[in-house]
Amino acid sequence: MVVPQGLLHLPFNTFGAMQKPLILALLGYGIFIGSIAAQNTENPSEITIESNRNQTIYVGVDNLIKVVCPGLTIAEYVVTTDKGTIIRTNNELFKLKPTSTGQVTVQVWVKGKVKQKKVFQAVPVPDPKPLLGSFQKTSDTVQLGMFKAMAGIWLHTESPELKDKCEVVSFRITQIGADFTDGKMFTKSLKNTGAKFDSDAQKLISEAAPGDVYIFDEIKVKCPGDTAERELTPMVYYMETYKD
Repeated sequence: MVVPQGLLHLPFNTFGAMQKPLILALLGYGIFIGSIAAQNTENPSEITIESNRNQTIYVGVDNLIKVVCPGLTIAEYVVTTDKGTIIRTNNELFKLKPTSTGQVTVQVWVKGKVKQKKVFQAVPVPDPKPLLGSFQKTSDTVQLGMFKAMAGIWLHTESPELKDKCEVVSFRITQIGADFTDGKMFTKSLKNTGAKFDSDAQKLISEAAPGDVYIFDEIKVKCPGDTAERELTPMVYYMETYKD
């Protein structure tokens, strides 16, 4: 033990009297420092669990979760969830896929104990927006040639991570003719399965004439986590009339 320089000038009996308390003080200080070092590897306040959408996550979709555990290797902690699955993609990133709506808890375990946890709210994937081919509106007056060139409908979503997650199950096409037959406007309807026009739908689209109206309704889609099909807002397109 190194004796502080100032103590060398004290009488021997004084130093002897101080020796025991000094040793006890140094021993206590060492224990304190050791306990602080141990806490730094397990302190829950340093472990963070974050999502790029705060506390909201989507059902049936891989939601990116970031878990940061300073001072720990990936072998020293385990991340679990109480609803769904969570899979590590690299050192700090995980994919969390909840199986149902409601609260989902993510926990970080260190040496068999939960050292940090966070509760997320799982919600259904929002409704996508149906669009016809390259058209950007669900109701519009369109050029006849462009309308006939469309091959089907597709689903637009605001979130890049939800792109192509939902699929079109079926929809109905109704043509309302502008010309009168026997004093009445004619209508034709058919059901199409899938997003692309089948042969019957292609034929109906090819029969479009100036002034006709085409309605796409009963648009049924299915998104991740859905137990049943959902129906989207109809689309209506008006064929341009030729100008003299």
